[in-house]
Amino acid sequence: LDGSRPIPTQTTENRMIAAATNAERSIIGILIADPSARHEAQRLLTGEDFFAPPNRILWDYVAALGSHVSPTSLIDALTSAHQLDAAGGALNILDIATEATGSEHIPFLAEQLTTARIHREASRIARQLLSSLEGGGTDPLACVGEAMAELGGLGSGRTQMPDIREDVLKTVENLEAEMSGTAPQGIETRWPTMNASVPLRRASYVVIGGPTSSGKSLFAGNLVADVIEHGRAAFFSYEMSRDDIIRRMLSDKGGIDPEKLFFPAQHRMTPGNMASLVETQRDLSRSGLHIFDDPSIDITRLLALGRLLCAEKQLDALVVDYAQLVPISLPGSNRELQVATISRMLRGFSLETGTPTIVLSQLNDDGATRESKALAQDAEILLNIESDRGGIYVCKQRNGPKNFRLNISQRPGTLKFMEEAAS
Repeated sequence: LDGSRPIPTQTTENRMIAAATNAERSIIGILIADPSARHEAQRLLTGEDFFAPPNRILWDYVAALGSHVSPTSLIDALTSAHQLDAAGGALNILDIATEATGSEHIPFLAEQLTTARIHREASRIARQLLSSLEGGGTDPLACVGEAMAELGGLGSGRTQMPDIREDVLKTVENLEAEMSGTAPQGIETRWPTMNASVPLRRASYVVIGGPTSSGKSLFAGNLVADVIEHGRAAFFSYEMSRDDIIRRMLSDKGGIDPEKLFFPAQHRMTPGNMASLVETQRDLSRSGLHIFDDPSIDITRLLALGRLLCAEKQLDALVVDYAQLVPISLPGSNRELQVATISRMLRGFSLETGTPTIVLSQLNDDGATRESKALAQDAEILLNIESDRGGIYVCKQRNGPKNFRLNISQRPGTLKFMEEAAS
């Protein structure tokens, strides 16, 4: 107030506005190019964060169009509402769309926008305070108090500081619900021993490792089949087609010899097989299974699709087959860092949404997860399928026993992992 710490100059403020406006255009361009990224953007931003009026209009219309947004649909919607000129015109929209970067930049850009908004508001409050003090006739302390209160409110509603009392109460309520059997227990599998000793609870992050052709994908498919008996699951496959996945599930759930499903010309089905196929087809068609077999789906889009499914209705499991094949854009980084980042993001998704997240991983010859140890470090539960010895080894379990073998293995001639009687 004594002039020793001046308000940011107009030149400084103009530079901030220019940078924020560019960030606004980048955000809008990303959402036009990748509509699935809108959930991440809307989680971090609101229309109030946009300074330039054309960009604020575009944000509102992009959000309203949702998954149907494109340069053409956006221009049509704005034209119908007589808002195209206010939004900068058709050429402006086309320029923004062609300048789009990857959706992985959304958190950084969103931080730029929220920071710029807070700076603008702080500058406005400071100017109002100086104007009030210079004008006289007001209580200086009251003016300063009001300004401080308004400054303290900037950014409120963005991040809530955790309240330990609420956290403890929620945990005890969850515990009571689990004891009474009224709370979601996570994944109830076909294997009683696993349910008892390695329960896959809500928000679990599970890594299933194994050498090539050890049955990782088959075991994950059995888990998904159990989930969709009463729930919903998302299966992201970077190795198998959806056709292969569905044939495997038809075999598993219908009890049909897999050779009859994969080689039907050589192995004819019996009338009983056909009846079972029709019934299993009907049940599977009505299930809550979502299969994604596009190998170009990167980790950002994968998580956006997962959040979209969670927003529609509770998702009971998300499976990724397998981590080392998931694309990610981290220019200049090595594969170890890329896989580690993928693991951290999937772990964050499980905590954020409460969805049990199951990630498959190849193993090196020494038994470590391939390309990055972060998968094993991040995992709440780490299982190793031992095709040579039979069984599934529990390498790690944060809240339970570890370093023991589950007597579960693939039954010959089937696509099922079964629990064997203890010898």
